[in-house]
Order: sequence, then structure tokens, then C-alpha cells
Amino acid sequence: KAVLGFEIDRNDVMWILDQGHVAGGENKPGDAKLVLWDIKANKEIQRINFSAEEADLKCSFLNDLAVDNDTGFAYIADSGIFCNPLHGGLIVYDSKANKARRILDQHKFTNNEPHFFFNIDNRQVLKNGGMQTGADGIALSADKDTVYWTNLTGNTLYSLDTDLLRDFEVSETVIENGVDVVTSLPSNTDGMTADNKGNIYMTALSLDGIMKLDGRTGQLSRFAHHPDMNWPDTLAWGPDGALYVVSNHLHIWVDGDMNFKDPDIPNFRIWKIPGVGKSYTAE
Repeated sequence: KAVLGFEIDRNDVMWILDQGHVAGGENKPGDAKLVLWDIKANKEIQRINFSAEEADLKCSFLNDLAVDNDTGFAYIADSGIFCNPLHGGLIVYDSKANKARRILDQHKFTNNEPHFFFNIDNRQVLKNGGMQTGADGIALSADKDTVYWTNLTGNTLYSLDTDLLRDFEVSETVIENGVDVVTSLPSNTDGMTADNKGNIYMTALSLDGIMKLDGRTGQLSRFAHHPDMNWPDTLAWGPDGALYVVSNHLHIWVDGDMNFKDPDIPNFRIWKIPGVGKSYTAE
């Protein structure tokens, strides 16, 4: 219906995150869901329709997910953009029990940072400066022990130990106290992924490129840059060790200024960065 995030795991199962909303309209029960699709068999093998408590019918905007094949868990970022104030949060899904739990609901860790604004190529995002987006990019470490996420209108990288999240009896207070502020980023980010060496890659919206967090040293660096890589959004791995990046000029489209006839540079691009490594799902 309205798929925004998906991931293909090492078993060739596509985890399809359907945020439900069409043209921003309010969801009906069953619209927001996660569907598991067996690519080889070409059939659905499992789904969960999120309840209103797990994904608010009006506010939720299910953005992206990270999948752990070892335990059967998935971690979902909800940007909560359809309400003001935002209704951000994270959703933990246990595929073996086919159950979900919402955590950090409307929390400072999952909502926008106050007074945060950013530019892309000296252009304010948005025209009225009103962009507010909560939990967005999300990634899982190679050892599956840590989940990372950021809020798009913010520049803080957060993390949580997944052993806290896999136990649905752990209290919200314990989870809140377990959040680690990893670092302050030089740019806000939209998409994230991890390789099988423990490194985290994050799109850098205001820097037209990709950032890398070294899993061994914790050092943050600029990994890739191109002046035409405007609004790098989603990251994905190819079978040849390449990292693929989608850029989409979303800031221009949202303002209603996208030139579809004769743009100076393509509005939508897929970039290939060869020789990076392998996805964390490869192990």
C-alpha cells in the first residue's frame, strides 16, 4: 500500500514495512503492517498488523527497519510526522512470537531536537523552516548486540543494547536509562546501515554524502561525498561488496519546486560505491 522501508535478509526473505498512509490520510486498523515475503517462493509467509498502540492511526510514519535473522527480531523507526508535536518512537518486533512492542514513545530520544534546522546547498529545509521528523535512520551492529538510530531533525546518534529490547518484560524506565548517546554528528541523517565488520554508515544530508562510524575505534569520518548527492536517503548492499545510495532531492520536492522537465542534475539517482564490504546480514 505505502511501503517506505524494506530489507532482504540472508534467507532471501523481504521484510516489507508498510506505513499505510496514502497522501497523509489517517490509517484504518490493519493499514500499518510488516509483511515477510519469501522471494524464491514468491509468497507471503508472515505478517503483523500493528495495533493503534503500536503505531498510532493518525500520527505514525513507519520509516525504516533493521532485521536480526539470528533471533528473529526486527527494530523499526517510527518518525511520527503526521502530528504536531511529533509522535516518534521505536517498535520492536518478535517474528517468532509474531508480537510487537512500542518503546520510547514521544520521547526526546525519538522526537525532533528543539530549534533544529538545516540547509542543503545553502537552501533552508523547508521554505518555512518547519520540517520536523523523529526516529528515522536505524541500523543493527554486526554482532546484533546494538541497535543505532537517529532523528532526522537532529544530529545525535543513539544506541540501545538489544538484549534489553528482546525481553518484552523489561520496563520502559530501564529502556530509557539504557539509551546511550553515542556521538553528535556533523550532519543529520536519513538512512543507515551496517557492514559485517562492525562499521555503521549514515547518509549526511547537509554534507551531500555518507558518514562512517568505525566499529573498532569509534572514530567518525566522511566516507563519501559528491556535490550532486542531494538528500542521500537509503543505503543498501550489493552482492559484489558495493554500497548503493539513493539520492532524491526530497527537500525540493516537498517545497513543490522540483523540476521534472529539464533539471540541471537528475532529480533521482542511485549511486554505487564499490569495494566497501558486506552487509551485516551476510553473517
